[in-house]
Amino acid sequence: MALHAAAGTGPAGYWKPVQTGVDPTSAEAHAGSSRRQSATDADDTFEVMRLAGAPGSVFENPLRRYPLPASPHEAATHAGDVLPVEELAPKLAEIRSRSAERLWIVELAGGLLVPYRMDWLQIDWLQQIRVPLVLVARSGLGTLNHTLLSVEAARARGLELAALFLVGERHPSNERTLIETTGIPHVFVLEPLAPLDQASVAKWVAVARSHRGASLGQVLVRPPRPHPPSAARQDSNPSAATPVR
Repeated sequence: MALHAAAGTGPAGYWKPVQTGVDPTSAEAHAGSSRRQSATDADDTFEVMRLAGAPGSVFENPLRRYPLPASPHEAATHAGDVLPVEELAPKLAEIRSRSAERLWIVELAGGLLVPYRMDWLQIDWLQQIRVPLVLVARSGLGTLNHTLLSVEAARARGLELAALFLVGERHPSNERTLIETTGIPHVFVLEPLAPLDQASVAKWVAVARSHRGASLGQVLVRPPRPHPPSAARQDSNPSAATPVR
């Protein structure tokens, strides 16, 4: 969604720094194909490539891919590696330096407090690079506690929350509660898409508006701020991804 919307406003790109649950060798072998293969079924870069329908977009390879479908720190240990967290910020800076006009969507590996290492959480990196966030949470039962805890954690680190996505069947009470209790500027509701393909993604982006009437593209390309905007995706508990220039 974010990449399609970003590409509608100008040059865009996608980077997921750490991918787990994917054989690195198999993923690299299929890097030139937009069609998902069995070996890359869990690879988010290939899935975004398949769904985004964003001509001209650039897809950066993850810094690390690990076979075990687990949190980054566990998957790295299982692979006999230690995730080089010191390389994350320089890599992002290098990616951004290639084109000042390109808007990059950076997707993280699950929620804000997921460990990259035992001594380094994803939120530690976000605090280091100081980008606004878009949280993505489920819409139904359980989302209030999970989402409010994520909002509290982000704000305790001084991070800006640009938007919230509620994914799943519409739940008006949860939606209203989170709008009122979080004060997040833009809340979007993403109900299940069937089929999930480029056409349904494009249609949603074209018509979707936040509770304040803004399109996703408008949220992602706000006027320049001291720190560039970022977005966060979530599958069950709130997670993170960031669009940055």
